[in-house]
Amino acid sequence: MITVTGATGNVGSRIVQRLRATGHDVRAVVGPGETFALAPGDGLEVVEADFGDAKAVQRAVDGADAYFLMSPPSERQVEWQRIQVAAAARAGVGRVVKLSAYDTGANSEWNMGRWHWDGELALRESGLPHAVLRPQYFQQNLLLDQAALRSGRLLTYIPADRPVGMVDAADIADTAAVLLTTEPLTGQIVVPTGPTTITTQDAADAISAVLGTGIEIDYVDTDRAWSELRAAGRPDWWIADLLNICQKSSAEVNDHVPSLTGHAARTIKDSAVSDLAAR
Repeated sequence: MITVTGATGNVGSRIVQRLRATGHDVRAVVGPGETFALAPGDGLEVVEADFGDAKAVQRAVDGADAYFLMSPPSERQVEWQRIQVAAAARAGVGRVVKLSAYDTGANSEWNMGRWHWDGELALRESGLPHAVLRPQYFQQNLLLDQAALRSGRLLTYIPADRPVGMVDAADIADTAAVLLTTEPLTGQIVVPTGPTTITTQDAADAISAVLGTGIEIDYVDTDRAWSELRAAGRPDWWIADLLNICQKSSAEVNDHVPSLTGHAARTIKDSAVSDLAAR
């Protein structure tokens, strides 16, 4: 049995699909009131758990051989991660894979970098066999607003000429599935990236080729971002982290995805085909 938290998310939903496709029993953890795309059945259990409810988290972990640990962006992230680690330790889980983020550390420039670091530290302190995923910027983030893309507009907070080692969420899921099932876990840090760096112009060109329409890049600079996102009700810490991610993500490209999964990392064109053409 493998417990997968965040099972409705970009990465978690794909992990569930990959594990089910390879015959593994999965317990998919969703938030209270969330709808899960797959119906429970043979080998698939769907449970609700609030990350702040230690008893509910414990029920989601108990009996699991492996655990995929994630926490959604929140000022309660440190608390939620430590609740999960404590539950996994009590349950004696044999392997834990944590979804972290780029540039984590005690002195990280961004809030979630420090919060993720605390979760990584909690795992190390627990003694649980584990691995940490620190993916770069998700390619899917550039494909979210499909209505805008189909009208010819790509809104982004990434400067047009900034190369980023973006990664497809599917490659993060594939990597996580391997770590949850076969790879020895030694506390290793895995940084999934795409096969090449990507600029927003590269993304616009790929989207244009898939949709058959011109794509104009609508770059939102810092001042405009603060104004519009505050007006939309986003908290200051969230805005600051978004801009940090978009303006400072690394251009690192490595072979972690192919070396673990056995297949090449997906390109931005692959992502555009999967997320746009299929719909």
